Amino acid sequence: MKKNYKEAIKEYTEGIKQKSSDATMNAVLLCNRATAHYYLGNYRSSAKDAMRSRELKSDHIKAFIRGATACVEMLSCGEAIEWCDGGLQVEPMNQRLQELRKKAIALKKKQDRDERKSQMEEKKQQKEDDKLITLIKSRGVSLLNDTLTSPNHPCQSRGVSLLNDMLTSPNQPPGGGRVHDNGSGELIWPVTFLYPEHGHCDYIIAFNENSRFVDQLEAMFSDPPGWDSERKYQPSDLEVLYGDADQLTLINSSSTLKEALALLRPTIEGGTPVFVVLSRNSSFRDHYLSQHSFSVLS
Repeated sequence: MKKNYKEAIKEYTEGIKQKSSDATMNAVLLCNRATAHYYLGNYRSSAKDAMRSRELKSDHIKAFIRGATACVEMLSCGEAIEWCDGGLQVEPMNQRLQELRKKAIALKKKQDRDERKSQMEEKKQQKEDDKLITLIKSRGVSLLNDTLTSPNHPCQSRGVSLLNDMLTSPNQPPGGGRVHDNGSGELIWPVTFLYPEHGHCDYIIAFNENSRFVDQLEAMFSDPPGWDSERKYQPSDLEVLYGDADQLTLINSSSTLKEALALLRPTIEGGTPVFVVLSRNSSFRDHYLSQHSFSVLS
């Protein structure tokens, strides 16, 4: 059926190219082509041809109907109503135009309701986000002004995003978390622990800011990970550091995440604090620290 409509468009186009002196004939050809476009789903082209047809024959009722139906399909309800009103001036009792007008009005009311609801939800979300941003800043955490593509997973790369983008961005790791207020004024952070000696990492979806690093590490290493074949990563032998390639800071593992962030006053990248974990039982520790500027958090 679609193939016939395509052929019809070609034929009507050839007829239009003849530029007949008969305005009514040209109006009919344009309206017929508008109909073919409509059934192919080319609603914008259909409305355009209907408009040209109406310009050539101002009382061509089929052009009004076709323009209205195309606009309804495009959800251009205001334009559809205008098409219907124009056609009803020509034929006040035209049932098809009356039905289309009623449909367009109902759709427009729904669009207006949805728009108002969306605006209210956006305002509510913005208020919640602003409250969260204030809470985060009160912890001494800075927010970035640069925006890069968020990582698909924090173990693969460390992307950067605005906090507002982070709160609403769908580009989170599968099953990943985002910093949020648990309702009691406590921040729950997603946290990444890196193990550079073995090229592994752990991504913690929900790390309560009032939880201690030592407790988290004991829970994670109560069963030795498969990559620690030499069993060097015992909870009591682990060190937690924060920083980057330029500067690393040793954190007291007995401190809470909140206490550490308050002293570090960091700028969080990608919405996820990233910590390096080393073992005092491994020679890799000394080698790794020798390659970085190193300080102790006090």
